[in-house]
Amino acid sequence: MKNRILLISNLATAILLSACHIPGQPASMHNGYHIQKNGTAPHIQAYLQSMEHMHHGMNQAAYIANPDAAFNAGMIPHHQGAVAMAEIELKYGQDPTMRKLAKNIIAAQKAEIETMSNWLKQHPTTTPPSGKAYPHTQAYLGLNQHHAMADAAKHPDPDIAFAQAMIPHHQGAIDMAEIQLRYGTNPATRKLAESIIAAQRPEIDLMRNWLKSVQK
Repeated sequence: MKNRILLISNLATAILLSACHIPGQPASMHNGYHIQKNGTAPHIQAYLQSMEHMHHGMNQAAYIANPDAAFNAGMIPHHQGAVAMAEIELKYGQDPTMRKLAKNIIAAQKAEIETMSNWLKQHPTTTPPSGKAYPHTQAYLGLNQHHAMADAAKHPDPDIAFAQAMIPHHQGAIDMAEIQLRYGTNPATRKLAESIIAAQRPEIDLMRNWLKSVQK
């Protein structure tokens, strides 16, 4: 139990550190962007840094034997990544629609992080990562959201970068939730997976429609 709780603590710490150490200064949006010496806008650097920490935590969690625990342990860093991305949008973005969405994401996903963390504390019999690949492990590792997110975040407009990167991030959460519904058996965790799917699909539609409106 101590090892498992330590794992979750380490995953959370990694994402929180990435959110606290965002390089660069605020950019001037839509009217020319602040570019650092290496030619990369600070919001892009911040997104890529947060994604790196998120993916590391998710990959570790995929090797937990119990599929319900693997889902909770993997979705925590995934949600923390969404919170970090939303905070980057609030730091650099100016579009009211995207800023409102970012605030909603922070509120909703912080609450779900607390729910998942409490679930893991209440289920001490779940096995920590063993290095062995299980059917759900293969399913989680087979998700292709990581490269799509990184490519989408490399847009000079911070608001567009946020929307483009958050779409595959949300789709990744839906894919993870569907894996949980395929392999998991815990009623509370299955209910959470269903609620994640229901909440994030409309947000994907919102971001796609917003992108169409600004990229005409």
